[in-house]
Amino acid sequence: MAQLNSELIINGVNIFQAYGYKSVLITSDATRLFGAQRSIEVDSMSNGTLSSYKITKNRPKITIELIKMKENSRTPGMITHKDLGDLSRLLFKNNICIIQERNAVYYGWLTNGSNWFNSANQGYFVLEFELASPYCYSPIQTESFYVNKAKSFTLRNVATADEPVYARIKIIGRGNGNVKITNHSDNNVITVKNVKKDEEIIIEGETREIYSITDSNENMVKRLEYTKDYLILKYAENNLTVEGECLIEIMFQCPMIIV
Repeated sequence: MAQLNSELIINGVNIFQAYGYKSVLITSDATRLFGAQRSIEVDSMSNGTLSSYKITKNRPKITIELIKMKENSRTPGMITHKDLGDLSRLLFKNNICIIQERNAVYYGWLTNGSNWFNSANQGYFVLEFELASPYCYSPIQTESFYVNKAKSFTLRNVATADEPVYARIKIIGRGNGNVKITNHSDNNVITVKNVKKDEEIIIEGETREIYSITDSNENMVKRLEYTKDYLILKYAENNLTVEGECLIEIMFQCPMIIV
């Protein structure tokens, strides 16, 4: 099992600052997951030579242990019934739970929990978190620029998982004309034609969609041209140039091997 061992931000709330709970290693031997959890199915020919294989990515489970700490102290604090109610409402929501530890973000669900208390109501919780993905992720990275004719900049893909990183692009026109995005690192060119002043356009790299916030009936596919793909960020540095008159915002998140 992997273990999260630090201050946690759960669904946007720092649970140490809000409730006094820290994630610590209590019951385990500190064994942690490392690498991509996956299984391999291999097909061989009659002579034993490999003919094909299939990789199945597993969604691991993470154990989280929370202990209440007294303010400005290393001694355990008292867990109250109000704590239990507040934590239950925060942790066991029906939608996806987001947990951030240091520079890693985990998406999934807290599936069950148990607790232990002594006679002074000091104790700890043990929670099980089932991931929605085989990976954790870097925090969402956002870069935005006003472009007057041309703007060059660098985006860095820090992924440790061998998965593509697609960007979400928002374009708000400041003039009338084409907006051209060139990724010099892979020679991919993306052009949105005839961007009008104040028009807001979204390009979803992950789902390969383009649409207009300003006019939902606009067929944006006809106005999109690219030489290779929607904006995909190769590992390490990506040197980009945006040409046109616009405000551009680029968002992306890098998949990370769990360590």
